Amino acid sequence: MKNHADHSLRNSLFVIHNSRNVGFGAGNNEGIRRARGKYCFLMNPDIVIHEGALQHLLAFLDEHPKAAAVGPRLTHPDGTLQHSRFRFPDVWIPLYRRTPLGRFAFARRAIDHYCMSDVDHTKPHKVDWLLGAAILARRSAIERAGLMDERYFLYFEDIDWCRRFWKEGFEVWYEPKAMLTHFHQRLSAEATGLHTLFSFATRAHIASGIKYFLKWGIRNNS
Repeated sequence: MKNHADHSLRNSLFVIHNSRNVGFGAGNNEGIRRARGKYCFLMNPDIVIHEGALQHLLAFLDEHPKAAAVGPRLTHPDGTLQHSRFRFPDVWIPLYRRTPLGRFAFARRAIDHYCMSDVDHTKPHKVDWLLGAAILARRSAIERAGLMDERYFLYFEDIDWCRRFWKEGFEVWYEPKAMLTHFHQRLSAEATGLHTLFSFATRAHIASGIKYFLKWGIRNNS
């Protein structure tokens, strides 16, 4: 394929090969450092972009200069909505989502609030944070707030990043006109109870959660 690539494309498209897995945040940071332009688009490899989605995101940031980042509407392969916009969590949210406590009515109410179930997902709106699977971020905001915190190997780096955008006086938005399909398997929820301790993803989730709440406190301060 390289022999048939357009010359201008070869000059602008490159692949970074790491000798080891440096983590989600650190990996994205390498790409951000190499990228050029006004905006940086972070996207997981298991995503399909619908026609016009990127144009909607670019137009949104052009029209909202206070927005540091904007995220699209993510759907599952069957077309159902995937949670991708959230309020900042308190320390109980991971516990409710990871244990049988989440079956109780009080926990379900807390999770629904965290997932912004009370806000119309068909209209653009401000959010506390966006799922890192797909985010278009403004370079000038990144320069102010900094790159993703590489102390998080996996999970919570997107929450932390959006929190720092807000702290610097920027906004974070959700734009549902931009639609992407995410072939997502939530690895941190493969099992529950003691069985989760044998999952690398779950252990990484717990470790990142501890780092996050030590850094920001145990309460939701949105």
